Parts: sequence; structure tokens; C-alpha cells
Amino acid sequence: MEYDLRAIVAEALKEYLPLIASGKDRFTAEDIAERYGIHKDNARRMMNNGDFGEVISITPRNKVVTLEGLLAYEDRKKGLVTSKPERSQRNRKTR
Repeated sequence: MEYDLRAIVAEALKEYLPLIASGKDRFTAEDIAERYGIHKDNARRMMNNGDFGEVISITPRNKVVTLEGLLAYEDRKKGLVTSKPERSQRNRKTR
């Protein structure tokens, strides 16, 4: 059985490629909001809650997070189910 290492690595990096290709290693709340399609206030709240790891204060008003923190957040959120779970058979109403 032969393995194509390039294909395996390319598949593993495919979802992170836009982040890495951006050439940035620090991200603002606006960058995070654009990436995840959320409001910048929510991104700022998530940053302050520590969802993206360490927050670096550039100035008292401007804060950024690192690429490593962003990638770690995405790894934690893999497989996140966003739809409502179905009710179990036991809890369903019967007529």
C-alpha cells in the first residue's frame, strides 16, 4: 500500500490554508469577525473571555490574538453541531 505524503499533508492543511496564506500572525477582533461571520463586538467578547488564548494589548484600546490561538480555537470547535438535536424516542409525544 502506497501513501502520497503530499496529498495527506495538503488535505490536513486545506482548512487552515486561508489563515496561513494571509501572512498574518496576529489577528484583531475585526479579522476574527470577518473570518467567522460574526459581529466585531462578539469577536471582542470572545477574545476577552480567552477563547483564542492569550490576548496581546498593542495599546490600551487595541488588542490582538496570535495565529496559534486562532488555530487552537478551531481545533477545539471541530465537529461542533450547530443544529438542534432530535428529541429522543422516549420524549416524543404519541397520539
